[in-house]
Amino acid sequence: MRQSHWAFQPVLRPELPSVDHAGHAANPIDRFILARLDAAGLSPSPRADRRTLIRRAYLDLIGLPPSPVDVHNRHRTLYTYIDREKLAEIYRVFDFPSPDLSAARRPRTTVPQQSLFLLNNPFILARADALARIAVPGEAAAPADPEGVQRLYRAVLQRPAAPEEVALALDFLRPPSNPASAGEEIAAPPWSQLAQALLLSNEFMFAD
Repeated sequence: MRQSHWAFQPVLRPELPSVDHAGHAANPIDRFILARLDAAGLSPSPRADRRTLIRRAYLDLIGLPPSPVDVHNRHRTLYTYIDREKLAEIYRVFDFPSPDLSAARRPRTTVPQQSLFLLNNPFILARADALARIAVPGEAAAPADPEGVQRLYRAVLQRPAAPEEVALALDFLRPPSNPASAGEEIAAPPWSQLAQALLLSNEFMFAD
């Protein structure tokens, strides 16, 4: 009796079922859900567009529909843990309001610490490298590419690059006429430098 209990059975990896709408499967588990839908004669619902997802989130969280401004807002919000007794250094550098007081709005300042953080902090350098991989996947030293510039602008600034911005970026990405000599420190790949320059831009830092 004990040996037949499910807890004592060896773990087996089941084969993935064949489904009619495989394009809706984002992971292997989805295929099992789709298989149950197929067995019941049901089809998966179409993917919701951005407006529908925002409306669902507002109705679920606050019970009210979003305003037109909220629907078209493309700025991202980050919710994170705040320790009132030990506020993280990055918050102090970028004018985070005191968590012990009520603040109507965040003050906006430009001080050397902010620029130094964006120029040298390992977190920002890693984010620039990650953005470079979005612009040119798998090619850190890829040649100048207008499509890569557009991908980078859309990822960082949420908009396409203007023709003059593309021209400036391509000029920056071209290999230098005098490459680094032996023993000279090698800078970050050009695509990573371009990504970091966009992270340093006023357009990225402030929502006008």
